[in-house]
Amino acid sequence: MDEPFGEEWVRIEEDFWSILVLNHSHLGTQCPLLPHAKLSDGQLNLILIYSNAGLLSLVDLAQTMKSGFGLQNTSYMTVIPVKAVRVVPQKPGSCYTLVDGDQVPSGPFQIEIRPSHFRVLTCPMGTAPTEPF
Repeated sequence: MDEPFGEEWVRIEEDFWSILVLNHSHLGTQCPLLPHAKLSDGQLNLILIYSNAGLLSLVDLAQTMKSGFGLQNTSYMTVIPVKAVRVVPQKPGSCYTLVDGDQVPSGPFQIEIRPSHFRVLTCPMGTAPTEPF
């Protein structure tokens, strides 16, 4: 977080109603925001909902989310594929912040893609692992 922004970073200073950063397709089981998104696609999706989103825009957003077709850029929302994102609230503590559905203290945070950083080991349902973990 203390590192300066490099040349490849794009700075967006606006007032937002909501900011979402996703690396998957759904916000919940019944809420496909970006049906084309894959865990392995090497990108995050930054969804910016601007503060000018009025009530009708938010109703439209809810209907779009329910439709299953995915989010598109509109006058009140932008979807940007990114490799990393840094969010710095104008007033830390002034917004509601969730990480993976859990509330966390509001403040600056950075998220980035780290390809091949984790290895996931599984076994088929109903079978025992052959080696202890």
